Amino acid sequence: RRRSSLVAEQEILRFADDHALWHKHVHGVTLDPVQVLKCLEMDTHRNTVDFSCRRTGKTFVKELYCLKHLACNGHEDEGIVAPRAQQSLTNLGYHTEAIRRSPMLAAFVATKNGRRQIKDTGYVFANGSGASAYGIMSQIDGDSLTIASLEETDDMPYDRLTARFL
Repeated sequence: RRRSSLVAEQEILRFADDHALWHKHVHGVTLDPVQVLKCLEMDTHRNTVDFSCRRTGKTFVKELYCLKHLACNGHEDEGIVAPRAQQSLTNLGYHTEAIRRSPMLAAFVATKNGRRQIKDTGYVFANGSGASAYGIMSQIDGDSLTIASLEETDDMPYDRLTARFL
């Protein structure tokens, strides 16, 4: 098991510097030029906020960007937070679907006591990075997250949002 995660890590890191090639090589998704541009913008500006029209794939690209970041960088922790826990689980679904369709990412999922560390509410990679889904009213320690993926912040209680993340 250890051996397959090392081979997977080598393949995952092969195209770490190119978003389009990484997503195509690792889990078979072809990003369009606007999506690649958004990934490059997030590389340059770490605290990115995206306001654009509906149904343009903002959340999809953001979550795939975070998936790549977690797979390529060790000991990172992403918290996906939305007003309702179900919405954050939907966003986490972009990660878990990519992991399930990619043999490389599936081999890179950590194991603990013989069990793969992937479940409905989160996952952990062999490099120690992982993601978890929360509702805004969950017990979240925003300070311990290295990546906070916040959805629909206008629908979150202001005091809760500022106390946990801002």
